[in-house]
Amino acid sequence: MQQRRHFNPAVGFGVAIALVALILLGGIHFGRQIPIKRKYEAARESFTTPVYSRQPMDQTVVALLDTARTTWITKDPTDRSHLQDLLPSIGLEASVEGLVDLFTHEMAPYSFFDSRRNKREAIIGQTLVVLATISVDGKIHCMDGLACVRLTEDVIQVYEDTSSGLTSQMYWKPKSSEPPR
Repeated sequence: MQQRRHFNPAVGFGVAIALVALILLGGIHFGRQIPIKRKYEAARESFTTPVYSRQPMDQTVVALLDTARTTWITKDPTDRSHLQDLLPSIGLEASVEGLVDLFTHEMAPYSFFDSRRNKREAIIGQTLVVLATISVDGKIHCMDGLACVRLTEDVIQVYEDTSSGLTSQMYWKPKSSEPPR
């Protein structure tokens, strides 16, 4: 013979209170995130990610890069790029590969459950707003520790892994009245 269980109103009431409290806390959690999500998504939509598409360096770009390095104008090279310190601060390797990862990063949609990811994505997005430049072809051309972005037909930004770290150098084609370097 089965023993009949008796309903204990105190236990049922306690479970109901716990359930209501859980629903209220969840509602508060999601309710507080809605304005944050709106700002995040607005920022995400305000610029296009990825900034560039990754393109292996072909012979045409290699030839252009060789010409730029030998005959175009440049400032004195810097030993270290500002990116050398910036990339690790946002969780990327301080190298051409880390830079390519940054410029080709697609910002993820907002997550109600992963605030760390949201924070990292927001930092990367703001970094891209500051660093990204317009490119003629929308590509970052790269190969083995070397990358370049064609800013215009006559200006190239070159990034390179060297023994002193990640370097950045801009080259521009001299006008006919300017002497080559």
